[in-house]
Amino acid sequence: AALHARLAAAWDSVATLDARAAAAGHRLQAAAGTSAAAEAVEAACEVARALLAAGQRERAVGLLGDARDVGTGCLDRPALRAEVALDLARALRGLGDLGPALRLYAEAAELARESSDPVMRARAEVGANLWATAFVPDPARLRRLEDALRTLPDGELRLRARLLSRLTVVGRADPEAAERVSGWAAEAVALARAIGDPVLLAQTLFNQTMAPSTRTELDARIRVSDEIVRLAERAGRADLALYGHQRRVSHHLNHGDVGSANQSLSRAELLAELLPGPGWRQRTLVQRTTLHALTAGHASAAEAMDEAARVGAGHIEPLVLLGCEVMHRLMLLDLYGRVDPRTEEAYRSMVELVGDVASPVLQVQKGFGAQLLGDESIVHDVLHRYAGAPERLLRSMTGDHLLRVLGDTIARSRATTFAAPAYRALLPYAGLLNVGGGQCAGLPVDDVLGRLAALQGDLPAAVRHARAAVALARSLPSPPLTVHCLDHLADAIELIGAADGDDPAALRAEADALAVAAGIARPGRERPPSPPRDARGTASLRRDGWQWVLTSPLGEARVRDRNGLGQLARLLATPGVEVSAVELAGGAQAPVARDLGPSLDARAKRAYRGRLLELQAEVDDAEAAGDAVRGERAHVEMDALLRELKRTAGLGGRDRPTGSGAERARVNVARSLRRAIAAIAEQAPLLGEHLEQSVRTGGYCLYLPVPGAAELSWSVDAADRP
Repeated sequence: AALHARLAAAWDSVATLDARAAAAGHRLQAAAGTSAAAEAVEAACEVARALLAAGQRERAVGLLGDARDVGTGCLDRPALRAEVALDLARALRGLGDLGPALRLYAEAAELARESSDPVMRARAEVGANLWATAFVPDPARLRRLEDALRTLPDGELRLRARLLSRLTVVGRADPEAAERVSGWAAEAVALARAIGDPVLLAQTLFNQTMAPSTRTELDARIRVSDEIVRLAERAGRADLALYGHQRRVSHHLNHGDVGSANQSLSRAELLAELLPGPGWRQRTLVQRTTLHALTAGHASAAEAMDEAARVGAGHIEPLVLLGCEVMHRLMLLDLYGRVDPRTEEAYRSMVELVGDVASPVLQVQKGFGAQLLGDESIVHDVLHRYAGAPERLLRSMTGDHLLRVLGDTIARSRATTFAAPAYRALLPYAGLLNVGGGQCAGLPVDDVLGRLAALQGDLPAAVRHARAAVALARSLPSPPLTVHCLDHLADAIELIGAADGDDPAALRAEADALAVAAGIARPGRERPPSPPRDARGTASLRRDGWQWVLTSPLGEARVRDRNGLGQLARLLATPGVEVSAVELAGGAQAPVARDLGPSLDARAKRAYRGRLLELQAEVDDAEAAGDAVRGERAHVEMDALLRELKRTAGLGGRDRPTGSGAERARVNVARSLRRAIAAIAEQAPLLGEHLEQSVRTGGYCLYLPVPGAAELSWSVDAADRP
């Protein structure tokens, strides 16, 4: 102890932050187990906050960890121990270590309840509920937050706004608390606006609009999302900007605008790469799963979902992670008709975990899965519980999506008794795709309305809705949605007996052909026999001056020349044969080089994040002013920064070492092949999907169609002719 005291005194004579941190650490060791422990802990916390402000999170975490260990002996100071736990939780949260941060927030809340300090109690309850789920009612958690709000001093306006915002989230899980939740949310936003803090305002706006209960509120979320992005850019908060972009994805998908949804998701993915911790990537991966499922194909979507589950493991609450996985695997089963063991396994695990928990979100999804997997007893229970008053679902999280899911379950079950109330409740959402919280999609609202109308005997309405659903599916374009909507339109026309020129046989033939090409199974619907292999297996790729021309049964494309197309031609000419990335890149052999360490350090990543936020703000300003040139310049720089960032990041966002020629070839070839295939997919989505599934990249690359995919015999002519 004496040595630590002398070292602390020596460091006190050096006027730097590092010296202060060293002195605080030695002073903690000297004071451990003595009456001076509390004073040393308080001083260490002050230095740790300065370290955090300077961006030295790891150093702050180490110092706060020591302070927490020493503080355990201060049994008569629960508020001080809670303060240390809160500071350490915030620091770990900033590093992306969610699990330890959650445990420390809970520890702080327990300690604060022993304290007589209402401000500390309120701060701790806010922290303990930062990741509270809005899917499962928790009366005890809600009561603790209300108690903290009731005892909070009048002058603590900022903390009051944060408490109200947490109450908004936790209360969403209880449909009976809907009116109180609305009041809490409105007061939180009003306080945040009065305070003028852009971060607080963005957070309260996000929570206020988390669960719109009417079509008007749902449509208004795009304006709020835009404001959240602007506020986040102003405050330099990439995490909040990501939330805003993800809300934009939901809005654009709901309205059938895949291009804008892709643009918003790309911006969210860019920010996720810069943020610490893999949880951010998991959020964007589940949205990418939905976009792939709608437009790119089963294999791409399943791969994105597998990666989301892998990235989120250990970083996302297990029930939330499992529920997300189940929703998306059921989505793939619904759209593509393919049952795989993991889907059933995950669903059964969810059923066991959920049990009879009074959560409309979990129970309605459970009923939909039971319908797809043939568990009639669960379907009957869910319909009995929720289908009599479906409008009540709008009080829950993602209530509009739940309403569509319940309506779909009613239609598939042919539960005529419940058709009318479900139709009335869902009708205001006609014209939407209806994506659950921006995460998970199913058949369009009009498709569900059409089948509900048919159950009631309103056949003109059934045909009208079915046509609207087909139009939306084609506009995306989405092969699986188009197939199912064509089937249901043909069903409705056959029921009504006449349909102003629509031929059910022609609609079914179109659906059959598209289903075969996209690999979509439709249980209970006959599929025509496959044509002879020679008739459907011939494809060609040839160079025509500055363009490449592709023809195949899966579509045709004419694409400008680029490196990736020459590399693709090499792979298609030798199917099943591995070709090294170095050879594809134009080299003879892989050069040997040392690993020179990560390309970007933490400081560089922070600089990238700041510049990207500045560029995003410039893009938004240019778009608002109608200045296309300035906006395009900013977009070009953003794309360049993103390419550099992705070049330096490996699996799960980890740093990729530099210095390897083979590594550079692997990265460059993979990137050029992806761009070439993406360019093909813009003109021929099914062919693009086939190539995306069949071309494998890495140190060695090859073209090898996956089992069950279309088998194409390629004729390749790469000669450059004028």
